[in-house]
Amino acid sequence: MLVIRSEQLEVFSQAMQDRFVEQMVRHLTTDFPSEVRGLGVDRAGLEGLVRQGIVQAREYGIEYDDDLQLYLDCMVLLGPQFNADPRYPWAATILNDGDKDGETKMAEISQYLQFGLEDRK
Repeated sequence: MLVIRSEQLEVFSQAMQDRFVEQMVRHLTTDFPSEVRGLGVDRAGLEGLVRQGIVQAREYGIEYDDDLQLYLDCMVLLGPQFNADPRYPWAATILNDGDKDGETKMAEISQYLQFGLEDRK
């Protein structure tokens, strides 16, 4: 019988997260090169921003890779603190809605990005 210890699971989990971070750094630099340059960070700084974004997103209940990617896209497109930026009050309203899961929150944010960034009523 194969037994996996908790320490082994932690190493595996960290490796998966490191791989996701690397994928997101590649995605952001490839799909949003001018926006990433505008952040004024080098590769290590972008990696740190991605890790910070993952932590922030999880605080809002955002867990799935596609939703995490959209959250990170927003950080690059709207600014690293878009979740609290007074220019985007709709983002804070959506993200802080405790009645919605992370997937629903990111679907709503996606709608704002696709159909315009007007004030949320």
